[in-house]
Parts: sequence; structure tokens; C-alpha cells
Amino acid sequence: FVGWFLWREFDALWAQAGAAMVAFSPNWVRPFENYPLGSTLMALAAIAILNLASRGTWSAFVVAVFAALAAVELHLSNWFCIGGLMAGMFFLMPGRRLKAAFASILMIGLFMASTFPGLWQVIEEGPDADAESTMGGMTMEWTNPLLYLPLVLVLLSPRVRGRRIAVVAALGALLFTVVSFALQHFQLADGQPYPYCLHYFELVDTPLILAAVYVLAGWTGSQFRGGWRASAAFAIGALLIFSQLALFCWGQRYVLLPGHSFLEVWQGL
Repeated sequence: FVGWFLWREFDALWAQAGAAMVAFSPNWVRPFENYPLGSTLMALAAIAILNLASRGTWSAFVVAVFAALAAVELHLSNWFCIGGLMAGMFFLMPGRRLKAAFASILMIGLFMASTFPGLWQVIEEGPDADAESTMGGMTMEWTNPLLYLPLVLVLLSPRVRGRRIAVVAALGALLFTVVSFALQHFQLADGQPYPYCLHYFELVDTPLILAAVYVLAGWTGSQFRGGWRASAAFAIGALLIFSQLALFCWGQRYVLLPGHSFLEVWQGL
């Protein structure tokens, strides 16, 4: 889905680059409980929302609403990325403002209706563990911090006009990051007595990659074709791919543990 979407938005080169970043994501090395499905649904929701921002059709509107609903039904933290995407579309794209507001109302309304009264009962109970011992601990776990480099560059650039969808994608990832770090720091996520927020950054891994490709591909478009911007975009893209691959290979040490690797088991047989 990532490759198809980026190929349609840009070209085959950036589609392959984005697909490679997703395939080499170190988070796929160690799936945990429902997070592989949660991160997949968040990826599809991000694609659907960016498609709405790009196309603005009513069919894209319907797909975005139900893709976002599926993502948040599985994991509440997906709200943070979706909220940033929808807010960015509303404030940065006047032509999509009505659809962004209407879609947001439907997303929230359908979610509230579908989770009543179970969600309210859980909220009333509050956290069931004392996490003061780990308060203040923060980590991105296995998410590649270099994926934030294109986001920072595009948000610091004064030439935002013409790259608003890239900024929308960046805002979704950044809001998720800020909220997740805050949840970890204050241990407000669910009261669990450890500072990892239950691998939350796994959920935003693919939206981060989509945002990065949007930013970098924008530098090689018609507005900035050739020159140092295009060279920088290709260099950063290559850096992200190889850094993802390096982290993926590094993570194998936790999968192929001594005594359990395929080679050692084969030799034992």
C-alpha cells in the first residue's frame, strides 16, 4: 500500500524508497501483542487521510473516516497522529477545511458511539499500578530518530507554500511524538510500571516514513528540480534507507539469540 500510494503521488523511485524504508523498519523485528496490526491500521489511516488532503473527493472522505475509525478502535494512541493530520489539513488547506472538520466530527462521533459505555468505565477506574518509580523515563525504543530529519527541515523552511501536504504529514507525526513523550514522562498512558509506553512509537513508524518521503520528493519536484535541493533529498533518502537497514540488522541479535539461531539449530541437528 505504501509503495502504491507513493508511486501514484510521485514516481517509482520514491515509491521504492518509501517501501524500502517500511520493509527495513526495525520495529518489524520484534512484534508485541496487537502492535503489528495497530501500526498497519495506522499506516492505512495515514494513507487515507493524505489521500483526502491530496484529492479532496467524497470517496476519499469516506475511506479516511472509516480507516481512521479502524485504527483508533484497535489502539487509542493512533488518535494523536490522526489528530495532527486532521488539524494540519484544517489549518493549512482552506480548500479542504469543510471536509476536514466534517470528517473529524464523524471520526470522533463514531468512535464515541462504538465505545460506549466500555470506554467510560475504563476511564473511571483509572490506572491500576503505581508507576512513580519510572516517572521521567522516555524512549523512542526501536524507531529510527533519523526519520525526523526531513520533518524538521520542512517545518523550519520558510517556503511552506506548495508543500502543505508534506507539512500536514509532518504535523501528524510530530503531535504523536510530543504526546507520547509526555505520556512516558508522566506515566499517564495506562499506569504500567515501566517507561516504554508499550511500544507506542511502533504505531507511527510508517506515518513518519510517509511524511519523510513527502518532504524529500517535494524537493525534487518541478519547483526545485535539480540543484542542491534535489541532491540533498536523494542523499537524505539514501541515509534513511541504509539507517533503517542497519537498525533492522542490529535488531536480529534479539531474535537470533545464542542457542536458538537457525545456523546453530541446523548444526545441532
